[in-house]
Amino acid sequence: MSDWREVAPADTVDEDEGIGVEVDGKNIGIFLYEGKFYGCENVCPHGAAFLSDGFQEGCEIECPLHQGRFDFITGEPKGPPVDTPIRTYPVKEEGGKLFVDIGAE
Repeated sequence: MSDWREVAPADTVDEDEGIGVEVDGKNIGIFLYEGKFYGCENVCPHGAAFLSDGFQEGCEIECPLHQGRFDFITGEPKGPPVDTPIRTYPVKEEGGKLFVDIGAE
């Protein structure tokens, strides 16, 4: 079931620098890639660092703690030492504001 929540102004996210938001106890990273917004679990399951603080290259985000990489569109791990996928969340922009669907599975 959809549960869209407003999380941030759209202009707070740059093409090469995501942001972290908290919604109902969920820490979600919001990223911009090729003009589209994406959301994913923001805490690295390997080292408990915020992925939104990491280095973004294309659609991958690198954990700032151990340099493991994730595809923030699919949630798939892309480089060691991470091997566990992260959850992704749909994001939409309306009226200059970003909304995340925290109910999406």
